[in-house]
Amino acid sequence: MNNEELLNKQKDEAYDKASKIYNQLVNESGQLTTNQTNQINDFIDSNTNRINKNVNNNISNLENANKLAQERHDKDLAMAQNDYEKYISAPISENARVTAQNALRNRQLTTNESKQAIYQEYLNASKEAKLTGDSTIAQLALEAMKTKLNLNSSMVKYNQNLALNQMDNDKSLSNDYWNRSQNIRNALNDINKLEENKRQFNETLSYQKEQDKIKNNLAEKEYQLDLNKIKKSYYKSSVKGGNNSNLTNTSKPIQTSSKSSGTKTYVTNYTPLGLSNAGKKAFDTLSTMVMINGNVTLEQIEKQIKKLPKDQQGIIASAFKGTIGNNFDKITKHTAKGVGR
Repeated sequence: MNNEELLNKQKDEAYDKASKIYNQLVNESGQLTTNQTNQINDFIDSNTNRINKNVNNNISNLENANKLAQERHDKDLAMAQNDYEKYISAPISENARVTAQNALRNRQLTTNESKQAIYQEYLNASKEAKLTGDSTIAQLALEAMKTKLNLNSSMVKYNQNLALNQMDNDKSLSNDYWNRSQNIRNALNDINKLEENKRQFNETLSYQKEQDKIKNNLAEKEYQLDLNKIKKSYYKSSVKGGNNSNLTNTSKPIQTSSKSSGTKTYVTNYTPLGLSNAGKKAFDTLSTMVMINGNVTLEQIEKQIKKLPKDQQGIIASAFKGTIGNNFDKITKHTAKGVGR
């Protein structure tokens, strides 16, 4: 899994985690509202039942009172009838009978009016009880409805805020992971650029080495050509001058003595092996100087070999021998100059 795939996996996990938290909060909000609504319903039901029970008790009491009034009314009517019948059972005059009948009717009328008033009062009281109970219940229902509306409104606002927060969080996550993705891409681009620069550098270096090799080979060939030209020119001048005895061996060029000046000089003793390109070039230069001048000085040898490694210096120095005295001496170790045997 590369960096970009890993980053996308982390982004998806972050989105899933945030979504789960959001859904959990929404569910908790809905459950809380449901629980509160149920509590309100329980309160309404409880109080409605209580009110209805009180109303029913009041109406029941009114009915009982109405029954008692009816019984008393019936009893009063019966008593009035009995009194009337008892009164007229005795011999009385017609006027007395009429007076008794009028009295009975008045008594019956009064009893009926009283009963009707009581019954009407019963009806009115029952209606009032029901209206009062219904009004109380309606008031409770209204208050409950307001409370439910407030709860639902609060839940809606809360869920809206959650949705807005989720949108902000999603946007923040998107920006964050986009920036991180860009950083990864930029880092990969930088790495690719470095790799490309390295490749181009290596390619250029390889090309430059090849060109340097070609140039060195050409320079070496030019040097050898120039050296051969010098040797040929020297040999021709030597032959014309009658010095044929000194041309028998190129490793043993003309040897001249410098006794008159007292400066120790050197000539080539043999052509050494194991030289590097730079060492060969230095030895060839010294050999050419010997061919032209007949010898070289210690300072000239040191000048040509001073930049070479110690082993190369020793190989070249050992190939020269001195020309002062009856016997030729090899170059002795010169520690101050770095020339070794």
